[in-house]
Amino acid sequence: MKLRDTPTDVVFVGNSLTAGEHATDLDQTFVARIRAACFSPVVQVRVIGRPGARVSDLARLRISPARSIAVIEAGTNDWLGYMGTRPRRQTPLDEFRDGYRHVLHKALSLDGRARPICLGIWGPYEPSGGIVSRLDYDEAIAAECLRADGVFVSLGGVFSDPACRGPAGRPTVFGVSDAAHPNDLGHARIASEVSAAILGCGAEGLIEEQGRRSLDAAGVQLLEPADTAAHGRLATG
Repeated sequence: MKLRDTPTDVVFVGNSLTAGEHATDLDQTFVARIRAACFSPVVQVRVIGRPGARVSDLARLRISPARSIAVIEAGTNDWLGYMGTRPRRQTPLDEFRDGYRHVLHKALSLDGRARPICLGIWGPYEPSGGIVSRLDYDEAIAAECLRADGVFVSLGGVFSDPACRGPAGRPTVFGVSDAAHPNDLGHARIASEVSAAILGCGAEGLIEEQGRRSLDAAGVQLLEPADTAAHGRLATG
């Protein structure tokens, strides 16, 4: 089986957040907001979102390597220990690091020019449940990402804002919402964070000026490039 697919300019790889849950509609997801508002139509974008996947699941997928930017959203199911109908079991950190490194390797082009943007765990800043805390997984993600010359983006602040999640019972294109996944505001906030990271790692050429001006209309608020330095550090709250 081929380890790599045909290269593309930008690739998004991740779990249910990358798939878009639980935005009201497809155009409200953080991926769609960034794609529609930021990128020129000539920029090739591939999206691989697998709800419920752990890093070992993503590592087995055929992924189009990115020529410029790879946005990786993985690890929340490993932290939660989610295994579908089977009993929950957290992924041991050493195993998680190896799997995450494999996903990065497959998502980045062989010429070394692509930059990863690595999203942290979708969960609260404070440890909650499990033997290994959310912060431990975030530290592992940040270390692997920075080793690949990438930018780490913590999602703890967005998750910790109750207005960015739920409420449960909303009708969405993905089905009835739960209280844990991001809503439209949550996806807009994630889009803002990721957009700032894209600008901060030297990918300005991918974003045309018309796209920059249209970000406000799409609900995405770009930070100034000088403000993106914090995205390369692990946010601890």
